Amino acid sequence: MIPSDKFLTVVPLLLLAFSFCAATDWEQAAELRKNDDWAAAEKLVKKYSSPANFEQLPPAEKADFLRGLLELAHLRALKEDVSGALRLLNWAESSKDDYLRAVSCVKYAEILLDLDEIERAQGYLKNADELIASRATEKETGSAIGQGGAQADTGGAWRELRAEAEALKAEIEAETLKKKFGSTYASSYSNY
Repeated sequence: MIPSDKFLTVVPLLLLAFSFCAATDWEQAAELRKNDDWAAAEKLVKKYSSPANFEQLPPAEKADFLRGLLELAHLRALKEDVSGALRLLNWAESSKDDYLRAVSCVKYAEILLDLDEIERAQGYLKNADELIASRATEKETGSAIGQGGAQADTGGAWRELRAEAEALKAEIEAETLKKKFGSTYASSYSNY
């Protein structure tokens, strides 16, 4: 039994540890990509190379599948497989679902930023912002985890997506400052 005075310290640490263990394959692939282990990353997301059965997936699995597909597109773009990356990205952008389309725009912006195409990345973030603005609400429902009801918070995923977009905007700003004033200025700016 955890003493009550240690409970508030131990539980968040356990939740944090569990979240690392429960990372999806596309999240693991993204970490591998960031660490320049593209081969291992591609192995994790290769199963997303064909969206043929996407419409048959349960709604809860569609966002994860899309993110896996987009991570594969990111890897292909970095490996200069332009046609392979564009095929996946064009499919992802054609989604009729606003959330999935917004996810695609944010990821496309991230890819373009990695390819040093800052202006195009800004355009995709602008598209994402338009989709996110109508859905991401600031208010919380007040419901505890596990409580159902008519007031369920459906804006959480949208707020998380907005946070991803804002992080990319900060990266773009840092890149812009680096080009304008040098790398030292931009690196100190991006630490805030």
